Amino acid sequence: MSSRLSVLLAAGSGRRMGFVKQFQKLGNRPVWKWSLETLFAAGVSRVAFIVPDDDVPLMEEALRDDPNSDRVLVAAGGNTRGQSSQRGILRLLADIAIENWQSTYICVHDAARPFLTVHDTVRVFERAEVTGAAILAQRCKDTVKEEQNGVIVRTMPREALWLAQTPQCARADWFVDAYKKCDVDCVTDEAMLLEACGRKVELVEVQSFNGKLTVPEDWKYAEWLVTEKGQSE
Repeated sequence: MSSRLSVLLAAGSGRRMGFVKQFQKLGNRPVWKWSLETLFAAGVSRVAFIVPDDDVPLMEEALRDDPNSDRVLVAAGGNTRGQSSQRGILRLLADIAIENWQSTYICVHDAARPFLTVHDTVRVFERAEVTGAAILAQRCKDTVKEEQNGVIVRTMPREALWLAQTPQCARADWFVDAYKKCDVDCVTDEAMLLEACGRKVELVEVQSFNGKLTVPEDWKYAEWLVTEKGQSE
């Protein structure tokens, strides 16, 4: 029987948003709590919660009264997404016997995607448990242009294009192997890290809205979803 673990990334600076979004309330709870509750409801047994170094005490205090606090490991992130993800994964594996890594699956999720559903989370885990690695993604609906100096140089066939989201899930031993072979600072997500090491990563098409809070307009839309669509519970 496989074990499911997760890294929840909230170590970003919030530069494009204008504030550190993970501690802001969305509806009746802070942004970080949306994803944390979803991950546990999807069968995750433990979460490594990665936040900026200065925010570790604040996050530990915020979790003090959370019913899942004993299953959350708070740790400081690195200078890049790759470093933060690596720190979270290795922190989780520090508590696991090496012989169990092949039956352990770890998903990495951005706390800035608070609308992740239990259903989509379970689907990614289930596919990874069959193939070794899988990520949640959305088919590209728009025509994509490649440019140079503001001028279109190529129109790309959108039929083969997907927009990567999170969770991104894989066997624990695949991650460990990738960290030995590849530079985490040269990748922008976990799928790219695994690809660089020759691993095949399957795509799982998202079935519910899973947008990322990146710029102020995203926050406004999220607040609208919560108030108008009743997604605060």
